[in-house]
Amino acid sequence: MGVNFIARQPVLDKKLNTWGYELLFRSGMANVFDVDGKSYDGDKATMSVINNELLDNITSLGHGAKSLINFTRSLLLDEYALLLPKETVIVEILEDVKPDEEILQVCKKLKSKGYTIALDDFFYSNDYVELLKLADIIKLDFMAYNREEIEEMVKELKPYNVTLLAEKVESTEDFEYAKKIGCVLFQGYFFCKPIMVKREQVPESKLSKLRLISEVNSRAFVISNIEEIFKTDPVLTLRLLKYLNSSFFSFRSKIKTIQQAIIMLGPKKLRRWTTVVAASDLSEGVPNELLKESLFRARFCELIGQNVLNDESEEDFFMLGLLSYVDAFFGQPKEILLLDLPLVENVKNVLLGKGLDGLLSESLEIAQALEFGMWDYVDAISKVHQIDGKIIKKAYFDAVSQANDYMTLIG
Repeated sequence: MGVNFIARQPVLDKKLNTWGYELLFRSGMANVFDVDGKSYDGDKATMSVINNELLDNITSLGHGAKSLINFTRSLLLDEYALLLPKETVIVEILEDVKPDEEILQVCKKLKSKGYTIALDDFFYSNDYVELLKLADIIKLDFMAYNREEIEEMVKELKPYNVTLLAEKVESTEDFEYAKKIGCVLFQGYFFCKPIMVKREQVPESKLSKLRLISEVNSRAFVISNIEEIFKTDPVLTLRLLKYLNSSFFSFRSKIKTIQQAIIMLGPKKLRRWTTVVAASDLSEGVPNELLKESLFRARFCELIGQNVLNDESEEDFFMLGLLSYVDAFFGQPKEILLLDLPLVENVKNVLLGKGLDGLLSESLEIAQALEFGMWDYVDAISKVHQIDGKIIKKAYFDAVSQANDYMTLIG
């Protein structure tokens, strides 16, 4: 019996704020699930995911943002979309769905009930005229078509009141081009790609935060050293004290010193709080989604490390995930940024593309594969390390939830 993996890909607006997520799940494969001894086809597998997984997890996956969900012809005709909240869910109609009268009637019903409709991997033809009148969002695939073809489609779409979403945008150049031709939403990992700058342009304050993150997560964690670190950063100290004295904790007496904070939080919680807040300072000037992706990877890798016997500590897994986008935060090569950081050799090697044959590196590979919905690759790595798919699924949802909580915490 296959595991009902679900993943998400961010959709950003022009200002690189997170507008929503496309939710990906294992579907469209015959006989993936076996329920009560009976094999189910791809659509029924998708229904199983909607019934058993999506309804329970859509809030945490979307984190208050819009959620785009793919619908096949059968799922549309069976009106499964009506099970999902119209306020946040976007009904995304796959490109192979023929816009015949049955489909048009379903779409009219969805529209009458307040649902938003998107057309996936769109290519203009006269067959879609009536469906375009009902559509709200058109997704243009930047990998499937060249710029001339895309510009022609944009021209054909002008008479319709639709929002253009550029998908599979993997470079800053494509992002700028998509904006130029009228796209207002963007899907792809272009925002994670580093834009290289001269080293002297990187503020020392950011570099010090990076060193702080490495120090508090080193295996040689010493409380007195942590106190000294906070003494050199009064802003961070004030943020910690404000956090501890908030209604979130409701301690009987006011926390006034770092020593008190260490006692009340404990070393592990203090280490994690310091890491998250320092990482948020690094994210100034880059999309919030980049920080969220880093926090997700950190927690996901950590959970995989905790659940599988290995020689590395869980801190190593956490740091690997957290620093996997360090070049995008700074606009500098990882080789330069990691040079003087107190990282264990294993973490540093994996970040630099070396030592890629163990669980430490492959925990990050699993996280990356989930981001792109590469289910077969997830299965392959899982088998090598004998990781139960249920562990991966739980780690994914826990990491998404934790990343959301972190983002809420740091505001």
